[in-house]
Amino acid sequence: ESYIKIQKIRYRERLQVTIMISPDIYDYHLPKLLLQPIVENAIIHGLENKVGKGSLMINGRREDDKLIFEV
Repeated sequence: ESYIKIQKIRYRERLQVTIMISPDIYDYHLPKLLLQPIVENAIIHGLENKVGKGSLMINGRREDDKLIFEV
C-alpha cells in the first residue's frame, strides 16, 4: 500500500486505485514485496505512456486452500 500511495501522489488524478481484499485473508502472512513488482509493472505498462486516466484494481480472496490475488 505504501508503493500505491507514492504512485497516487506521482500520478495524481490520473490514477484511480480500487483494492478489494476479503477480510478473511487479513491474518495470513505473505512475503514482503510479493505483489509490489506486479503492481509496479501494471502501472508502468498500463498508465505511464497513456494519455488520460487509468485504473488499477487489486482483488484478494481465499478459494479452498489457496490465496488468490488479481492485479
